[in-house]
Amino acid sequence: MGDTSFYRFGPNPELVILGIVIDTPQKYGLIVLYAVLNTIIRNLDHSIIAPWITLNIQNINALPTEDTEKKDTNKQFEISIINTIYSWFDWLIYIHMLLAQVDMFLLELTTDVIAIYFVTRWYIKNRNDNLNIATAAVAAPIATATVIPATAIATIYSATAAT
Repeated sequence: MGDTSFYRFGPNPELVILGIVIDTPQKYGLIVLYAVLNTIIRNLDHSIIAPWITLNIQNINALPTEDTEKKDTNKQFEISIINTIYSWFDWLIYIHMLLAQVDMFLLELTTDVIAIYFVTRWYIKNRNDNLNIATAAVAAPIATATVIPATAIATIYSATAAT
């Protein structure tokens, strides 16, 4: 029979993450808390920070913004390097947790799905708000353009009718 230590739940002497034995409820609670908080941070990193780096720093065709001007190159390097360092350490701990025990995998999966739901919901809500603003910005000049000729026509008509 194969090794069944992966298919256990909760703290036990065989649950080892990065060489640390998770055999008490307190240690297990800290691991669960870490996993939940880190999943939130990971989702923010993958859904916000990494796309920002790709679209603003690494995109040679991007228009300059206040954040990407020459004066802020140090900040761009800092954000990119810290993001890379975080990603590697996160990956190392993440893999150890996923492969340690099935409940760690289920915990990561569940918190990841919940976190990505909220991030996606935020993006969809704000995209709709931005589309409404963009539509209003486009519609206002068109409405103004159609109102001015109508007013001009009314003025010409009233001047013609008065004579």
